[in-house]
Amino acid sequence: MSTDVDADAELRHLYGEQAGSWNAWVDSLGAAYNSPLAVGLTWARNAGASMDSAIEFSSGTGAGAAVSGVGRTLVVCDATRAMIAQVDPVRFPRRVVATNAALPFAAGAFDFGFALNGVPHPGEFLRVLRPESWLLWAYSHDADTPVFVPFDELAAALDADYTAQRIGPGSWALFAIGSRE
Repeated sequence: MSTDVDADAELRHLYGEQAGSWNAWVDSLGAAYNSPLAVGLTWARNAGASMDSAIEFSSGTGAGAAVSGVGRTLVVCDATRAMIAQVDPVRFPRRVVATNAALPFAAGAFDFGFALNGVPHPGEFLRVLRPESWLLWAYSHDADTPVFVPFDELAAALDADYTAQRIGPGSWALFAIGSRE
């Protein structure tokens, strides 16, 4: 949950270098890569989460967007131009290149946010998510994920209650973002 500009720049560089082989790597992992996010999304829908205005943080090439079921209204956001260029523009026309540390959206622009193996910046998430919204955070490989922050730490930074579940080698957590008025 760093706000370190150098760390963000290093991650953008690293992911930019991996962009060309990213989809092949994700495909080699099979359904296990997306399953924590897919199960968490089902849980969120069953909990009554509105996804009318949704954003995927740290979208990469769109593997998470592909299982989200949100469709054309989803804003797909990633800090790496090479990654976001691979997101299907027909299925997901709202693609934005931006780091999670400085999102180019108005306060309260979204009622739902999610990420699969994302880079967390809780302050920005709280700014762009509406009060009484939801944030779904998922990891394909828990602590073996390159940028891993335990759910308890995210909950403390978000000042939010959450529900979590382990799915195979990964897990998801659904955070209830309370009123911040």
